[in-house]
Amino acid sequence: MSYTITCHRTEYGRKYFSVQRPSAREALSKAEFLEMSDIQIDYIDTPADGRVDMRTLRTLAEKERA
Repeated sequence: MSYTITCHRTEYGRKYFSVQRPSAREALSKAEFLEMSDIQIDYIDTPADGRVDMRTLRTLAEKERA
């Protein structure tokens, strides 16, 4: 089960692509990198919590560390 980040490049219109990561911590790291790279994150699918936003993903990543 993985975390799926669905996003698109802002300068190319709505050409969607997805990135998958096995843990919330890795997904958060990748999502933050994508945001810094002028890529718009549309949604993040999680194995247990459905679609979440960045704030919820941060919370899930913190829970993984504990």
